[in-house]
Amino acid sequence: MRETLIRKAALFDMDGTLFDAWPLALKAYEMTYDRLRKEGYEPPPLPPEDILKAQLGKTYDAMWGTLIPGRSLSFYELADRWMFEYEEALLKRGYGALFPDVIPVLETLVSRGFYLFVASNGRESYIQMIVERFGLKHYFKDLYSAGRFGTRSKVDLVRRLITTYPAPLQVMVGDRRSDVEAGVANDLYVVGCLYGYGSPEELKEADTLITSLPELLDLPLLR
Repeated sequence: MRETLIRKAALFDMDGTLFDAWPLALKAYEMTYDRLRKEGYEPPPLPPEDILKAQLGKTYDAMWGTLIPGRSLSFYELADRWMFEYEEALLKRGYGALFPDVIPVLETLVSRGFYLFVASNGRESYIQMIVERFGLKHYFKDLYSAGRFGTRSKVDLVRRLITTYPAPLQVMVGDRRSDVEAGVANDLYVVGCLYGYGSPEELKEADTLITSLPELLDLPLLR
């Protein structure tokens, strides 16, 4: 079903854009590697934090294929399932937080007539948990995730979203190369978030860069 009444849409990545998942992710990485060792899978040593952080926002097979190369897809699925179990438990224990001023920014964009969406490579239940924990659900028209639709790239996920919810003005907001690629491939205006987990090099093809989320509100296109 296609929506036809949306004039302005803003699509947000989750981790590294709205939600600072790093404290949660680091702990979950450590717990997952410990479990892999205990279960006899003999993973390599846990990589440095900068390498781990660089994996956030990737699909699970790309992430684990980088961290523990040369294993089967079923191994990556197992490792990712265990990591998600730990992330879920850590979320419930209060790990992770929204980046500063997320709620005021979302409120302002809604007041300016924007329909808001999440477009994430994460699991559906993970996105739902974050949205529910911080009371964000009523700000978003819909929550799109790789886990929900089984997409293998953010390009495909965003294409699916904008096909269902077409709008004359569409903006992609994210912190990783995958966000930029998705926006560029689908002809969206791309805002790169330098405060997130990606490097400036990853975001060089974005239309504009911001160093904090409130700067989004000063962009002429989003007024």
